[in-house]
Amino acid sequence: MRGALHLLWFELSERRALFAASLFLGLLALTAPLLPVYRHWSAGDVRGVAAFAAAGAFLLFAAVGVGSGILTGALSSGREGFYLARPVGTLALWVGRVGAAMVISLLAPALTLLPVGIAGAWRAADSVRTGGVMLLLFVPALIGGGALLRLTARARSLWLAALVVAMVLAAVAQLRLVVGPAIRFCGLASGGLRLAPFLAIPVLWALALLAGSAVAAVRGRIDLERAARWGAGTAVLLLAILTSLLVAGFLWVSAVTPHDLVDIYGLQSAPAGPWVVLSGRASRGGFQPRVDFLANVRKGRWERLDRRWGPVSFSGDGRFLAFGEVEPGAGPRVRMNRVRVLDLSAEGTDGLPVTVRTLPMDQTPHRAVLSPHGTGLLTIFGDHFTVWDVASGRPVARVRESAGKSLLAEVDDDGGVWLVLPVGGMGDRGARVLEVRHLPPGGRQTVAAWRVEGLDPGVSVLYPAGEGVEEVIALFVRDAGEGRRLMVRRLRTGEELWSAALDDALTPGEVLPLNARQVLVTLRRGRHGPVAAVELATPGGIRWRRALQAAGFAMATPGPTPSRVVLGINRHLGPGRWKQHTELLDLATGEGVLLGDDIYPAIPWWFSFRGCPPRAGSWGSRLFVRNHRELVLLGKDGTLEPLPFR
Repeated sequence: MRGALHLLWFELSERRALFAASLFLGLLALTAPLLPVYRHWSAGDVRGVAAFAAAGAFLLFAAVGVGSGILTGALSSGREGFYLARPVGTLALWVGRVGAAMVISLLAPALTLLPVGIAGAWRAADSVRTGGVMLLLFVPALIGGGALLRLTARARSLWLAALVVAMVLAAVAQLRLVVGPAIRFCGLASGGLRLAPFLAIPVLWALALLAGSAVAAVRGRIDLERAARWGAGTAVLLLAILTSLLVAGFLWVSAVTPHDLVDIYGLQSAPAGPWVVLSGRASRGGFQPRVDFLANVRKGRWERLDRRWGPVSFSGDGRFLAFGEVEPGAGPRVRMNRVRVLDLSAEGTDGLPVTVRTLPMDQTPHRAVLSPHGTGLLTIFGDHFTVWDVASGRPVARVRESAGKSLLAEVDDDGGVWLVLPVGGMGDRGARVLEVRHLPPGGRQTVAAWRVEGLDPGVSVLYPAGEGVEEVIALFVRDAGEGRRLMVRRLRTGEELWSAALDDALTPGEVLPLNARQVLVTLRRGRHGPVAAVELATPGGIRWRRALQAAGFAMATPGPTPSRVVLGINRHLGPGRWKQHTELLDLATGEGVLLGDDIYPAIPWWFSFRGCPPRAGSWGSRLFVRNHRELVLLGKDGTLEPLPFR
């Protein structure tokens, strides 16, 4: 390879003026803040962006113009025979020229950035730096592609058109079938593996185009037309093969199923019926992306929600489901948000739910709430909300209100909206005021319906807990001087249905509604201490209290029968050590039956804005997650059986 090294040095010395020019561009970037148009900008930012832009432009010029000229200049000018007459092989000539092109393409932009780096003005936008890194990765492909295009153009060969068409088709296939889906699918993949689909593309192009230029040099020798034919043909074939392998490999990796789940961290169940939305991490081909599935636990069927991005809401009757998703636009970075509403009671030919309506969103809503029977949808973004008629797909009301701060948001089937908003500050005794506001159907602004004062600020979290779907119950913990009391009120009228006194020796924690007449309350040692006990509050008072040992937090949901409740407990065993287990509690006595360790109810630990909990005896009340990765179903005999998916 001595000949290759000699040729490398010769080519670099022939183009030494490029290095002086690149250094001059870097010095020129230092003066960019002196331009009048940038006088109000940060000098460091202007210098950084100017230097990166100059370096990127010089890199393109060096790779495509100079680099391709080094590879094809001697052949197209007829000087290749002179080199071959020397004791230097064609492959050594190609290696020396590629090495010279790479050095020029990388060293010249580095010299452009050198003055800015010495001056300490490295600041530049993240997008500029990211674009520069991606451009560096494509340097070998730019050199090879420029050489082949220049070679086929000089030979006036029809292979020029074939090469251009192959490059365009490969780019479109990779953008549409790999880059766009990978942005959604691999965004949360573990470690550096999330970059693999993106890093594979410049490697693919470099292999195809550099291999084509190498074949052109070896097979063509001094014949320009023969070199163009062999080089372009090789590049076209490799582009087709490598792009197909990349697309097929990514499609296989992204076609994960519930069987590939290695960590289940969220499952939202319909109040009634067999449908659940399952969230977790799957593993296939070394990737561990976040995935979501809509599953029918009765039939074992599922659908991949590969574009889900946020809020999920079941209607109170369990028939409809609304969830947000991302719709790809014209390019991989263009997005349009929408909310899709499914009818879970209607199945298509594939046995999956039918889409009732797709609602386009101008902005990404933070929350979405379906009405009890799925006829209306409430979406909340920041300080305003929109009421949608699902049947027509049109908004029927847009109101500016502090809806994003609401502790409870409900929409009626007729389009009326109820919000529970904090309006009071902290008082001397830590009191807080909540106001219930109502938007009438077709209204343009909310009106105050009623308010409640003297609330304990630590547990003023509200949950819908209606019996059936006709009535929504608001729960409060109030400290009005005579001790803490749990209050249960009708949301629409403010009428107090019943209340129960709580133990003043302990601090109320989670308020967990089972139905309108039974509420489970956890009690803590201190405001943020461990859960010490759990008690059942009813209109007749506290029915029973059960002590717990070092429970970090607890949650509850209606159980497989009306007389039992599912209690999930997370016990803190020490720094970084937790133990999760689940019990079935008898509502009459408070006695529990342990289902096992590392088994917890397959619903979120926090109910906030989740809608109604599963009804007693529903599929959701019998679902559990075992070892963070397996769904199991509680049978009638008390055993847990794995839930199969087809």
